[in-house]
Amino acid sequence: MHITGRFSVFTLLFLFVLAGGPASSALAETDTDDDKKGRSSEANQYITPGWVVVKFNAGHTVTTGVSKTGIRSVDAIMSRISVLDVQPMFGFLNNLSASKQETLKGVDELQRIHKMQFDAERDPQMVAALLSRLPEVEYAEPLYRHKITRVNESPAWFESMPAQSPFAAAIPNDPRYNEQIYFDRFFIEDAWDVIKAEAGDVVVAVIDGGTDWTHEDMVANLWVNPGEIPDNGVDDDGNNFVDDVNGWNFPANSNDPKGLTNTPSNAQHGTATAGLVAAQSDNGTGIAGTSWNGTYLPVNIGCPNADDFICFTLDGIAYATVNGADIINASLGGSFGSSTGQDVVNFAYENGALLIAAAGNGNRNNNDFNPHFPANYNHVLSVGATSRSSDALTSFTNIGVSVDVFAPGSGILTTSPFNSYFNQSGTSFSAPITAGLAGMVKVLNPTWGPDEIREQVRSTSDDILGAGANGAVRNRIGKGRINALRAVTEAIPSVRIVNAELRDATGSSRIGPGEVASVLVDVTNFLEPVSNLTLTLETSATDVTLRQPTATIPTLNTGDTTQVVFEIQPSFTIDANVQANMVTQMSSGDYTDIDAFPVLLNSTTHDTGNIQVTLTDEGNIGYEGFAGETPGNGFRYLGFDFLFEGGLIVGSSVNTISDNIRGVNPQQDDDFVRATGTNFGIIDGRETAEEGALELVDTNAETPLNLNIRQDSYADTSAANRDFVIIKYTIENQGAASIDDFYAGLFFDWDSFDDPGSDHARYDASREMGYFLNNTPEMADVFLATKMLTDNDITFRAIDNTTEIYGNTGPTDPNDGFTDDEKWEFLSSGIQTQSLDVTDISIMLSGGPFTIGAGESIEVAFAVVGGTSTEEIGAHADAAQTLWDNTLAGLSPNPVSNEDDVLPVFTFGLADPYPNPARGEATIDFELPAVSEVQLSVYDLLGREVKTLAQSTMPAGKHSITWDGRDNAGLKLASGVYMINLTTPTADGPKSATRKVVLLK
Repeated sequence: MHITGRFSVFTLLFLFVLAGGPASSALAETDTDDDKKGRSSEANQYITPGWVVVKFNAGHTVTTGVSKTGIRSVDAIMSRISVLDVQPMFGFLNNLSASKQETLKGVDELQRIHKMQFDAERDPQMVAALLSRLPEVEYAEPLYRHKITRVNESPAWFESMPAQSPFAAAIPNDPRYNEQIYFDRFFIEDAWDVIKAEAGDVVVAVIDGGTDWTHEDMVANLWVNPGEIPDNGVDDDGNNFVDDVNGWNFPANSNDPKGLTNTPSNAQHGTATAGLVAAQSDNGTGIAGTSWNGTYLPVNIGCPNADDFICFTLDGIAYATVNGADIINASLGGSFGSSTGQDVVNFAYENGALLIAAAGNGNRNNNDFNPHFPANYNHVLSVGATSRSSDALTSFTNIGVSVDVFAPGSGILTTSPFNSYFNQSGTSFSAPITAGLAGMVKVLNPTWGPDEIREQVRSTSDDILGAGANGAVRNRIGKGRINALRAVTEAIPSVRIVNAELRDATGSSRIGPGEVASVLVDVTNFLEPVSNLTLTLETSATDVTLRQPTATIPTLNTGDTTQVVFEIQPSFTIDANVQANMVTQMSSGDYTDIDAFPVLLNSTTHDTGNIQVTLTDEGNIGYEGFAGETPGNGFRYLGFDFLFEGGLIVGSSVNTISDNIRGVNPQQDDDFVRATGTNFGIIDGRETAEEGALELVDTNAETPLNLNIRQDSYADTSAANRDFVIIKYTIENQGAASIDDFYAGLFFDWDSFDDPGSDHARYDASREMGYFLNNTPEMADVFLATKMLTDNDITFRAIDNTTEIYGNTGPTDPNDGFTDDEKWEFLSSGIQTQSLDVTDISIMLSGGPFTIGAGESIEVAFAVVGGTSTEEIGAHADAAQTLWDNTLAGLSPNPVSNEDDVLPVFTFGLADPYPNPARGEATIDFELPAVSEVQLSVYDLLGREVKTLAQSTMPAGKHSITWDGRDNAGLKLASGVYMINLTTPTADGPKSATRKVVLLK
């Protein structure tokens, strides 16, 4: 991926989590018995059982090889989870020779990373979550592994073999070269006539499942460690690997990088990718490698006992870097990125090695939204696949702007173990073809580093938008298909986005509905200088207006970075948590380029630092539905989500229950909807760091109570307040009759991660608080509580889900779901069950009974609190009460009235068009106080309508329309004075405003 220090790939992951993608739900799947969650098979296959990776903060000395680190807080946790072993993740870096140490950068960063081994029955994610909250730990995460990226296709699918082009100058004499028809697609023969990798000493490392380096067509180009004496049993070059003359085998811990006999698919794959880089060219044998006799360094990083899986990716990258690789090919990947992975890629980058990675075979998965690693790490060149005989994308390749380039990847003839050859398909084979070309670029430009090599290969690629059906994926095919001749002959600019930020008028990065935002984009030019560069912002998000979509840079020299500013505005009806991909088209003369970055708009996730909780526009908390099935960030405390379902339940009898909680079938009820014409969002607050507002009505209920429910939420990032979120409900009776015996409560179904049947629940009467206690051994001290803040009578029920919701404990039939009878009982029957142990629990805490007169309202407020002990949860609950009593109690719901409020109210108005005079185009801004029928038209001085700009129903808020100076027939109007008129009906008759604009051709 081309990112070089902008927002990290984990920004992409975070946005994806908020949008409800696999990063948030891949660890959750539905259980047919009780709808509870557990790790999915996808997550299982990529996580190494019994291991976590921990990076300690600088300054901590770690004891290794035993079950203690010497750091008290870490050892206390390790004793609880029975850690068996602690060892450096990259132990070979600890005793490098002085000469190696002098030449390498960033070794100290990787030396702080360790692996911990524990009982394989324990969940690595839970162990990592527990360790990551310690102040001595920079991060902790599972030890991820990858899969090789090839696809299985029938040979009958392959295209026929056309004759070799007679026009190329450099044609190798390898007997099967005429079958390598994919070389024609990217002009490799013409490039060989300019430069061959054999002319330099560039090393391309192939980290894969093992390589048959004794293959007749590969042995001559094998890397030989210049500092190692063969077979003397001594580490001569000081890299901590004994006799690694030709590479290393990590799964076998040997100096023979061949594949293992018990993982033959890995061995075959590693030989195939290496052959595409460096099969000996022009030797009268077999095939030709892309680089024309470049040197390759084979590293076996496969799993010892799991074929098609790769266990030592990061070790292989580090090893190749230490041993001087210029290019590293990684034909592997997975959907789980890690901080460790980015650290290791950074290490390679800082030491001059460019990582080239397969984009993945996800059948047109968009890597911009669903990242594939290591291809989506910063500093990596990501490669997708085209057909071998055309530039049409293959059906299996992943796509996206983040897929930098494409190369042939279907029906690719290459080497196979034991002096054989075969056809293969997958982005696995597009990547080493590109790596061989990158080696040639490095030979031609020996002083270039990873940035220049990556950008030269990328920026000289050919546009393939018009090939086959590629036009259907415009803006998702990176720069195009590699062109070897251009890569070794052209001098071209390469401008990339290195950082992008959103800012509103107050400097906040949280952008709500209708809020105008500046988009600050930093761009760097890595290659030739460029002048008069135009940048144009685009997005496929239909609810985002590009108010200022273009910018111009007069001059951008090699290595320079500058900032451009765009302006966008989400609609006033934008959905919550919209992840919009912003694409930037760049052009200057013949130079064109494309880059992209994601933005998150109208985020409805509160984040205190310790708590992240998503609110929805239907009144649910955590998720729109159930965890793992619907979008949302859940309720995360100290980095982990314990929520399955949460939300508001109200009612005045068994026949008048309103909620969006599960009902008598597996789906949820949908009684609440957002009030028509109202907005929903969270922005920077007045009293706390973040404040949200939502207005609900119960019109979808079977028996509505005619309620208007205003939900105000408050989250603060101060040390005293970051362990709770406050939610206040102002409930108005909009009916004509009084509502008696009314109750309002919050329902939460909390779950221990590994076993929802091992939960505990308690009630703290002194604090009017019910709490859940997690019983997962790795995180035994996590408490999550619901506390009543307002002064009213309390109802509490600790609910045994298995018997009381899914089963039969009352007048209903067995397995009947959550009935209205049960909801009313739990909501209104006072203090009920106060303690449950080792079962699947939910908690209901409510206030009432209330009487709400016609046109009157009541207020009920709750705090949702986290802690790691009974003392801590109590202290945090007390802090919530203090904030409520001293600051928030008595505040009216945030009025929607001005820019300082959560959601603004607008007046009727039409602004002067701009620019004025307008040369062919003018922008017209106007405001509406409510949902209205709008007529916006252009008239000439004789009063004739020449252009209808808008004639539709529009929501309240600010609107902007651009007029291109044309009439209704699409013809350019003559220069002159024109009148812009805005008209909308009101209860008092039509309201109208007119502004003058001077139009110039």
